[in-house]
Amino acid sequence: MDPDKLHNPTLRVLNILETAYKYEGGISFTDLSRQTGISKGTLHPIVMTLAAKDYLQCTDSLFTLGKSCFRLGYAYTRTLRCLDIVKAHMEEIVDACNEICQLGILEGTDVLYIAKMEPQQAICVNSSVGATLGAYATSLGKSLLSCFSDDEVRRICPATFIQYTPKTVKNIDELLAQLDTIRTQGYALENGEVNKDIECISVPVQVARQTMAISVSLPIYRSTQEKQAEILALLQQHKHEIADQTAGLQQDLSFI
Repeated sequence: MDPDKLHNPTLRVLNILETAYKYEGGISFTDLSRQTGISKGTLHPIVMTLAAKDYLQCTDSLFTLGKSCFRLGYAYTRTLRCLDIVKAHMEEIVDACNEICQLGILEGTDVLYIAKMEPQQAICVNSSVGATLGAYATSLGKSLLSCFSDDEVRRICPATFIQYTPKTVKNIDELLAQLDTIRTQGYALENGEVNKDIECISVPVQVARQTMAISVSLPIYRSTQEKQAEILALLQQHKHEIADQTAGLQQDLSFI
């Protein structure tokens, strides 16, 4: 984003918090004004509001970060811990089946790829963390959409479906029929719908409070019924283990 388009009142608040962060022993109101370049008249109501909401605390006329900042920081580290747990399971999946494992979340109408683990294969599936694809067309996306009601899926999905390949789902009614099957069987199978040469099997997984989906992708020529069954068993096993291990990270910080 163009720095000139940033919101100045918000920047002032962030500047105050970042300055308080630098002074572990606390900083006086006068020094806070001097360090941030914010006049005392403008600074005073901001600091009082931050203190009232526990983002700042004042002891002996010195301001330090408050417990609300701790809550936000803890929530962020908890997210990282969750992802570390999931990645460890993804590594185990890759070690067991020697195929690429990916993790995705729903972002609007798309699935967003947020993590991947790759095998030591001469021929691998190409994918990129941070990439997005239409959720309706992908195994990961369909696993995520299967967690919603049909009415919610209609609201989420676009009016027109991009056809990545001739096998891509054509319309919402076709998608809903597939999602009904996915809900019943507990997994989604994508076969040449985004890339005509790639197959993908996925399951939804609860990671703390976030619904994600985890998948294994492989070239169709390497797929067999036995390998599909092996991959599905791995995904189902680790799905439950991930949910159990990350459930303990949903800690109530209201006591702080």
